[in-house]
Amino acid sequence: MQDTPSMKFTYDIEVETQRKYVSFASANFTREVFSSGTRKTFFSNKIPTAGYLIALVSGNLVEEKVG
Repeated sequence: MQDTPSMKFTYDIEVETQRKYVSFASANFTREVFSSGTRKTFFSNKIPTAGYLIALVSGNLVEEKVG
């Protein structure tokens, strides 16, 4: 796909990692499914977005709540 602001699309992301790893994406978190040793995390973005704005990170992360 061409990387330009005029090319926009909606997308869904499914990430499968080891259970101890956390994933975040530039989309709305929809659900997580845990099974023996794995974690599947699902994200959905229904707003048309340019491809260069998609972000995904996964690893041994800690989420801090502020406020």
